[in-house]
Amino acid sequence: MAQFRLATNSRVPLPGAVHLWTINLNQPASVVSSLMNVLDASERARASRLWEGPLRSRFVVAHGATRQILAQYLGIPASILQLERPASGKPRVRGAALSFNVSQSGNIAICAVSYGGRLGVDLEQIRPIANADGMAARFFAPSESRQYAEMPTADRQAAWFACWTRKEAFLKATGELLERALDSFEVDLTPSASAPRVTAAGESGWWLRSFSPVTGYLAAVAGDFPIAMLNSYEWTAEADEPCLPTGERISLSA
Repeated sequence: MAQFRLATNSRVPLPGAVHLWTINLNQPASVVSSLMNVLDASERARASRLWEGPLRSRFVVAHGATRQILAQYLGIPASILQLERPASGKPRVRGAALSFNVSQSGNIAICAVSYGGRLGVDLEQIRPIANADGMAARFFAPSESRQYAEMPTADRQAAWFACWTRKEAFLKATGELLERALDSFEVDLTPSASAPRVTAAGESGWWLRSFSPVTGYLAAVAGDFPIAMLNSYEWTAEADEPCLPTGERISLSA
């Protein structure tokens, strides 16, 4: 198996840091066509099964941009980046100590990258949710449901999305998104908490961070390592390969 080293000219994630790339999924046809060429056979097959139009285009942009981002860290062409897709669990970069996870909602995707460790990210566009109260009663842990029910109606939407993104990020990090019940662990519902807690039986050493990549969206990232820094970047399609700009450095306390 080929072993890749991170490119020396890349601003790689330092221990305790997560790089968060915001990807605008609405791209012209020329960009979509170019990104289709960097996908592997499996991704192109998945794209072909989608209805031609915005759904397919957004899939291609999300996956193609992610490949460009990861390839830049490794200093290789995006077209030769190899991803492993285990039967259970999330994709990983073959032969590199680089962890990543992707989530998309609406017109935006987030690609989270760290140097090793288990990593998960979830992104949600803030929008009305049909029967949000019923979903909270059914899927949230008992203590979360009680806390949610006691909140003023005006505060519930923010709390609902805070809880949902944090839970999804944790399950994506553990690789149990389709296997573990949402009510089997607890997270902090407080929308303003940038470093919310997570409590799960038999699990320890997990960290959560909440953030808003753009107005109207809420996201959370989870890792099995102390997340002390989030670095925000924006993927653009103008360059042949995405650069790694300084970005916004968000210092987070424990």
